[in-house]
Amino acid sequence: MTKVFCDALIATHPARDIAGSNDFYAPLIGSWTTEVLDAEDDGSKRVTAGEWHFVRVLEGRGVQDVMIVPVREQRHPRTPSRVDRYGSSLRIFDMRNGVWRVHWCNPADGELHILEAQRAGADIIEIGDRDDGHSLRWTIFDIKQDSFLARGETRAPGNGDGAAIWKTVVEIYARREDDTDRMLADATRP
Repeated sequence: MTKVFCDALIATHPARDIAGSNDFYAPLIGSWTTEVLDAEDDGSKRVTAGEWHFVRVLEGRGVQDVMIVPVREQRHPRTPSRVDRYGSSLRIFDMRNGVWRVHWCNPADGELHILEAQRAGADIIEIGDRDDGHSLRWTIFDIKQDSFLARGETRAPGNGDGAAIWKTVVEIYARREDDTDRMLADATRP
């Protein structure tokens, strides 16, 4: 049954209408090891090893990821829920509007976010709202063949003049785990 499900879900190429400049997430396809720095209330950073896997799905019209922090070998039931991630984003290209919509869910802490992605040069910026009504912004940047950076921010209250202040809550340093895209090869092998 697992193979049947993977065959139905996973795609090896983007859909025609996504190829080219609309294929924002192409460089991320594959498996990555991560170092995740979560901001603590006292200003320090909690550093945790993680893993992040990206694959094309739904006839190539989407990209799905699984983010796991801490890594599977280090997961523990007493991990604080605010830094416990075993969640997934489903990124779907909206052909009518020419934008990517990102749906993130993390059962470990109950988070569910819907964001919209746009390009800013070579960077990808995903913007939406958190469950508590605060704005959320993810920036994926410095994207290279073997590495990329990601930063998650929330919009804090204004500084008196109404200006939006973004506060970094998490930074992620990703390194490609395997240039052969082991995860995709394993999932699509007959």
